[in-house]
Amino acid sequence: MKKYLIFGSPFEVISKINNILESQDDHISVTAKYKDSIIKGTIFEKNFLSKIAASTLYNGTQIEFEADSAKNLHLFTKRSMMNNKFHISTFFSTLNYIPQVSRYLYMPKSFATVAAHFNDQARNINAIFEVGLRKSKTPVAIVVISKGLYNLSFRTIVTDRTNVVNATVLAAGAFASIKCDISLSQLQGIELGYLYNSNNLSCFASYDTNRSIVNAGGYLTYNDKNIAFKGKYAIKSKEYFSEICGSVNDGALLSGKINSKGQIEFLTKISPKPWVDVSIKTTSSATGKAKPVTFGWTLDFHKNF
Repeated sequence: MKKYLIFGSPFEVISKINNILESQDDHISVTAKYKDSIIKGTIFEKNFLSKIAASTLYNGTQIEFEADSAKNLHLFTKRSMMNNKFHISTFFSTLNYIPQVSRYLYMPKSFATVAAHFNDQARNINAIFEVGLRKSKTPVAIVVISKGLYNLSFRTIVTDRTNVVNATVLAAGAFASIKCDISLSQLQGIELGYLYNSNNLSCFASYDTNRSIVNAGGYLTYNDKNIAFKGKYAIKSKEYFSEICGSVNDGALLSGKINSKGQIEFLTKISPKPWVDVSIKTTSSATGKAKPVTFGWTLDFHKNF
């Protein structure tokens, strides 16, 4: 049965796209998995930064921890209750921590977050309440309520000078987002768009009226394989950016990027053995200027016990 966008789907779609298109710096990693627990160690070529991450499921609570040699820390917990209808999540990190995977697209710049999420699929009702502290140490709060094809969300950021509110209304896929500063009675932006969601395909397109920017993106999943794309075009400056990534088979992945400056990037990822993944990335220029081709790489070992 076809499904249209419900609770937070704009944010979930964008988060899913970003995770599929994720590209990491040159590194070597080793991952070990035992039942519901995972531990991973990574050494990056740049500055020889080392990182260790671990996750486990303890008494129904998901726990994730990450730390690196630059003294950055991150802790994430999630507890599900009421037959998996109600979830409590917490997220804490140091100010310089950059998450590998976007968990809270509502609050991408926060280092402390507490969220409550209710999801009743039988009645098609969803709600979320989230409070956090941004890296600028200003508070932010989000409320989202959804029933069927209709969605209403509010986000407010309070500082000593401003009180910015972002309100989004979604009805049967079409949405409008308004950003304003209540303290100054100033309209800061209007964005109009459409989102579509089904079991295998999710996509969106939007237009920022203030900045004259068109955004689009989506992802398709089929038999454990996926393909994702996103793009941006600035009408006034004529600058653009596009990216696409997809899995060819169980052991191969291809991706490519291009922008208005003529920069082109290709990435190929293969699994020559079940316990290792290898990726090669090349970056070049299509403008005809004499710029060297640069190469990147990753080497990931993994083992289940």
